[in-house]
Amino acid sequence: FVPDVNQGVPNKYEIRANNGELLPHRTDPYAQRNEQYPSFASVTCFAHKHQSQDSAWTTRPVEDIYEKPKSIY
Repeated sequence: FVPDVNQGVPNKYEIRANNGELLPHRTDPYAQRNEQYPSFASVTCFAHKHQSQDSAWTTRPVEDIYEKPKSIY
């Protein structure tokens, strides 16, 4: 948790080994956005601000294809 982080801020993890050695920076494995080369940093993205526009797709009538006859050649 990092307080007062704004949307669109690039970030990476800093991880140290048990012996104190600093490992290469890592990106968030659950990130929804990443920067491109050369940084490849994760970018903060607030999912609750996105308004989905796929209701026409998710509410479409769906037919059961497994109940229809099949043609096998």
